[in-house]
Amino acid sequence: MGIYKSAILKTLTVVLVLSVIGFSTVGNSGVSWDELTGILSVRQNIEVITKGKPIEGIFQYDGTVFNVAAEAVYQARRKLRQILFKADVEADLTSEQILRKKFEAKHAFTFFTSLLCYLAVAALVGTICGMQYAWFGALNLAFFPRFWGDSFFNFKDVPFATFFTISTLASAYLVNEYLKNDRVHVGFNRLTGLSVLYGILMGILTGVRAGGFVIITYIAIGYVILQLGNSWNTIRHEKRRLIKIFFNFFSFYILIVIVWFITTTICYPSSWSNPIVWFIGMIKALSSYAWGITGSIFFNGQYISGLMIPRSYIPVWFTITTPVIFQVAFFLGLLLLYRRYSNLSNLQKATVILTLLQIFLLPSLIIIRRSVIYDGIRHVLFILPGVCVIASVALIWIYELLNKKSLKIFVVMILLGIFVQICWEMVQLHPYEYIYFNSVVGGLRRASTLYEVEYWGLSMREATEWVNQHGNKPASILIGGPAHSVSVFADPDIKLFTFEFRNNNPDRPIPSYLARSLPADLPKSFYYIAIRSGSDRYDQELLSCPLVHAVKRKDVPLAVVRYCSQ
Repeated sequence: MGIYKSAILKTLTVVLVLSVIGFSTVGNSGVSWDELTGILSVRQNIEVITKGKPIEGIFQYDGTVFNVAAEAVYQARRKLRQILFKADVEADLTSEQILRKKFEAKHAFTFFTSLLCYLAVAALVGTICGMQYAWFGALNLAFFPRFWGDSFFNFKDVPFATFFTISTLASAYLVNEYLKNDRVHVGFNRLTGLSVLYGILMGILTGVRAGGFVIITYIAIGYVILQLGNSWNTIRHEKRRLIKIFFNFFSFYILIVIVWFITTTICYPSSWSNPIVWFIGMIKALSSYAWGITGSIFFNGQYISGLMIPRSYIPVWFTITTPVIFQVAFFLGLLLLYRRYSNLSNLQKATVILTLLQIFLLPSLIIIRRSVIYDGIRHVLFILPGVCVIASVALIWIYELLNKKSLKIFVVMILLGIFVQICWEMVQLHPYEYIYFNSVVGGLRRASTLYEVEYWGLSMREATEWVNQHGNKPASILIGGPAHSVSVFADPDIKLFTFEFRNNNPDRPIPSYLARSLPADLPKSFYYIAIRSGSDRYDQELLSCPLVHAVKRKDVPLAVVRYCSQ
């Protein structure tokens, strides 16, 4: 018991330190492309319920759980302040100022959600290696710059990665319960209750992101693999018993699926009128995402159509954006797990199998099907916690194999030096840790000539604040990126303009950046703010305007400010 108390205390200390660092810096983030849709989706889903107004197109499949939870936290905080100050402190704010406060509240809630992932990773590492090492897993995840950087604003992929990792942990423990209680049937018992709770968890995961429906199969795959592995030597003599065991498990699995489907339906008001049709439509929409028709990505120094993304896309992005130490440790971890697998308990085996499924299964399907994917590793961000688990296991077991104290100290010092280097790199990039590239690709400078760097648009805030402080007044800004990423930070007296988009051929849509024109009422003198995303394709017609400021990290421009005058 003393070991567990110490382990929990160490893990909570690590998470507390990360909390202090994160919550003290969360206000430094700008606003990304997708965040406005997340805010608006809450109102859209309320209108589905109250007015029966349908949500257009693929937006009806946007996850609701996290958006609604974040809005509820914001409204609760606002109500609490009204009670404490006996007045609505936001009553005199403009719509843009209120929107900014919503973004800020959502950023804090996103980071809070990411902390649950650190705890889940700690629990997974503790299950495999012993709870005394759980803290090490939580610590390691903080040194994955892409995960840490996204944790402050990425309201889609970070919560999904968190609940995916929690589901991996829950799946492993539930599989172990099924193995121990293979004679227990569905009824009024503990195992049935756990199955119902698991179905609710999977429904919430799907409610965070619709693509989570695939993960409902993971527990069945994990159970079958482990049960067959345990029964392989006796399968010839106990076929009938094995059939009964599997039949019994799948009765529980059917219960899980039913509860999952009900929970998922509750999470998506758009599905209430006809859940089956909605679900089929969701699968079709996600499997043929329209972005691939008009979108393009900057990959390996050239632009590629969204329909022609190479199968190497995910492996390459993982290789160039994950710290090398964790890549090496990950592959060593796979080798060590293979060698030690037979000596693990059923719970440990289940944890390993489910973690590997989290890392490999869904990305493999994306690669095989050549599904539409873009913006680096963001769509498969959920693999990083799993990679962290396996890498942590490798580092722990290697440390345990060292029989000399001096050798252990030497290895710890090397590891500490590597962590300090990664930490310093993250400090230099802050608050854009998500643009981290490792030495495999030559760091950020080299990568900026080959791959997309600042695709989120958060650097638009820093560019806007420069115009606020240094721009000629009265100032006008033409926005070359997400408009809300500028509008919520611009001074009230600054006039904002966006490009006008035209498409003369509706039957053949073309990328918006090729079909835009300057607004008719744009003043003769204005500032142009644009993000950099691999090249100058976003502002070809404005390159002649003098560059007056650039938001940079490591001498790489992330956003630029040009002053145009006629």
